[in-house]
Amino acid sequence: MANGIVLGEFAINPDCVTNAADISTLLRIFGFENGAVISEFPKSWTSEVKSRAQQMEEPARSAFFDKVNKLKEKAFVRLGRHAEGSSWQSKALSSHQIRPFSGLLHTQASNDFVCFRDALENDEFPQGFREDKVFRDPDSMVNAVLPLIQASERIGLYDPYFAPDDYFAKFVKRMVEKNREVRHSRLYIDIHLEHETEKLGSLGFQQINAFKSWVDLLPNDLTVTVNWWSDSGTGELHPRYLITERGGARFDRGFKIPPVLTQQYHDADVAMMKNDFIQVIENRYKPSYKPMNIIHTQEYKK
Repeated sequence: MANGIVLGEFAINPDCVTNAADISTLLRIFGFENGAVISEFPKSWTSEVKSRAQQMEEPARSAFFDKVNKLKEKAFVRLGRHAEGSSWQSKALSSHQIRPFSGLLHTQASNDFVCFRDALENDEFPQGFREDKVFRDPDSMVNAVLPLIQASERIGLYDPYFAPDDYFAKFVKRMVEKNREVRHSRLYIDIHLEHETEKLGSLGFQQINAFKSWVDLLPNDLTVTVNWWSDSGTGELHPRYLITERGGARFDRGFKIPPVLTQQYHDADVAMMKNDFIQVIENRYKPSYKPMNIIHTQEYKK
């Protein structure tokens, strides 16, 4: 297994990628839904790879560009890595020492590098990602999908039992802190939870205001939108997900950090979600989907 990491970040020397077949293989292997993404390292990665098309004739040149652009959209993360060195190898090792990559792919293998060709020909590469068991403390839960959290501008938390208390705040605060290590603009958080009117009565000012006080204790530059849903007692709202504009993950026990420390060492299953399944979930959290009913939506800015 991947030691609690379900989304790995890999560095690939752009010199390794020489033709359209390489891009097609990378498209098959990498992507948030596959549990493995490519670090945009260096920042000129796509332009360097696109330079391979200089000798191509149309329509092959345009098709190559399209593949590279698709790979960047599907599987690339720019996480603000800084490195020193005169070559890609030295820069990659420098960055790796500060924050380890899940793998370093180079033209040839060595102590620190995996051979790009060998990796692409290995049907099991990359092994040990996409799903795993994760401890229920804030660092472990956030680090499990860290590249997704750091590469996203809008994060949706789907948890029927989400509450404005310290146990959920611990996860959210850590999530925001790790996002801010890379991104410095406003972060949008959408929370979807259940309100059982039959048991709790009508949603009132007290519940709505409780979230305002809760958001006030979170870091600045946040827009938090809380959505209260009813599923008419069908259990439709039970599964828990973290979904962003880049991808999504299923957290089988949700985002509440257990109040008892020893319980945090009891693991939970976390798995990256396929893009088609993300679309299914997002479609279910719409007023037009039955038996789901939106009770109230409230925006809080910090």
